[in-house]
Amino acid sequence: MAPTVLGIVASTRTQRVLLTLEELGIEYDFKVVDLSKGQHHDPEYVRDHHPFAKVPVFQDDGVEIFESRAIARYLAVKHKSHLAPPSDGPEALAVFEQAASVEYAYFEPAVSALGFELIFKK
Repeated sequence: MAPTVLGIVASTRTQRVLLTLEELGIEYDFKVVDLSKGQHHDPEYVRDHHPFAKVPVFQDDGVEIFESRAIARYLAVKHKSHLAPPSDGPEALAVFEQAASVEYAYFEPAVSALGFELIFKK
């Protein structure tokens, strides 16, 4: 059975998961969570899928994960991809985590703000 992504295509976080799936060549199902109708705030969605009422959510053989970076790492490790964090020692992992933290803390907020200005504010 193909894994399922719950999200919305316009979400950069959902796109992160979809791009990882595409890069790994994994077929998947996609279920739209209509944010404009507040589906992500539905008590059942919050209880069953994402406690912070966000997207994306990833379902894979009984495993359900939220947070796009966690999903991407799960996929990379599960499929033994070159995208996976290094496992050849604490130094290599520390360098990976350092770069990931820089991306998360400094790069992503600026890119998201720019994307919002260029795409959604028009």
